[in-house]
Amino acid sequence: MEGSPRLSIRILQVLLSPRIGGAESLVAALQDAWEDEGIVAKTVYVDPGRAGGRFRRWSELRKEIRFFGPEVIVAHSAIPGVYARSQFLRSIPVISVIHSAQDDHKALKLLIAEKILRRWTAAVVTVSAGQAADYRRHFSDRVPVSVIPNGISDKLPLKEFHASRVRRISEIARVTDQKEPRLWISAAEEFLKIHGDVEFDWWGPFDEDARRKYHLPTLSPISFRGPTTVAGQVLLETDIYFHTSTREAHSIGLLEAAAVGVPIVCSKSVALTLPDHLPAAVFDDGDPLAAAAALEIVVSSFTDCVARAYANATQVRAVSGIVQCRQAYDDVIASVLRPKE
Repeated sequence: MEGSPRLSIRILQVLLSPRIGGAESLVAALQDAWEDEGIVAKTVYVDPGRAGGRFRRWSELRKEIRFFGPEVIVAHSAIPGVYARSQFLRSIPVISVIHSAQDDHKALKLLIAEKILRRWTAAVVTVSAGQAADYRRHFSDRVPVSVIPNGISDKLPLKEFHASRVRRISEIARVTDQKEPRLWISAAEEFLKIHGDVEFDWWGPFDEDARRKYHLPTLSPISFRGPTTVAGQVLLETDIYFHTSTREAHSIGLLEAAAVGVPIVCSKSVALTLPDHLPAAVFDDGDPLAAAAALEIVVSSFTDCVARAYANATQVRAVSGIVQCRQAYDDVIASVLRPKE
């Protein structure tokens, strides 16, 4: 984005907790991109895992703000946005970033909180046009709203070698209802009836309650492997990226897979949120048989799908790279720091 201002400020990003997810991936990539430009940036967590209730979280965040001394705060997702803006800081603008795949403000508590906190909101950023429309429908245009699609790290590897056939099908995501782990397992079981030598690996955090709730298998050929800090390496070893969620605002996981050059299979609803060229195959929402059939389509034309994925990787990096995303955030930050006329 030509003409974006070069910032020389201190930026504090606020997240809910240290975990894997789209917001967390974006924040890490933005942190790297700002640091590459010589900008001082720091990420803090509302709930870093220590014991304590809401007031302790609020007061610990206040200590972090005072210690770091930011000129602007970028709060990612609903709860961090509430905690950051409820510090009632007149001298430090707070930008609230909406990541949720659903309309957060259908929840009465968040709706009321947003109405109260709008006067302490310098700007709102959404990762999709649909989120922006939802926000404006609830709150009009009294707060500036910008749409900035998620950007992906420029440090991701490129998959230049592909196996001659499919051996590993992977997903990288938290194990939650939104990501449809039951559907993923059912589709995998159906697919394995024909292709018994393929391994399905789901990388992402889950607790004991999730393991019991979803009956998660942890041994090959269907394995829930837990969290990973090397998503790029996982994607290099992946032949198909299989994503069963039916609700995403702007999936970083799918963009990362596409940027590495891995063929994608995802639901029709999620495909509509992505550039047209990304999915290799799509399936009807919530249908495990259709999902297995979509995987079969990729397997049956694997060479062509791999070639298309590799060719598209450069375009994905160019269109959805973190540099462009960072520049868009720079524009919003510059606008909230600009002296009021």
